[in-house]
Amino acid sequence: MFTTYTFPKKENDPQNFYYYLTKFTPEELSKIDQDLNSLQFEEATVIGDGNEGKKIRSSRLKWIPKTPQWEWLYERLMACVIEANEVLWDFNLHHVVDSIQYTEYLASESGH
Repeated sequence: MFTTYTFPKKENDPQNFYYYLTKFTPEELSKIDQDLNSLQFEEATVIGDGNEGKKIRSSRLKWIPKTPQWEWLYERLMACVIEANEVLWDFNLHHVVDSIQYTEYLASESGH
């Protein structure tokens, strides 16, 4: 008689979070900060925000380009993504399409 095999289903909580205390040295953080100075800020928006966008999101952002200058940062962050995914979620990750978004929420502008 043929038996049907059922593979165990791995469960996860997508609301879990994973963090690092010391993934970047103070020198690396200074380099990121210094290199970010060469990038221009954009006003953050939300899709279909019309004139109501500031009520939903008040921040400014920079897109970190996928260039040789930033390659080390992408590699470091993707290693973090892989580690966290293996520990907590086990999602079937394939690739990253978007650039890294650096965002500032300013208290002086009621950032949110």
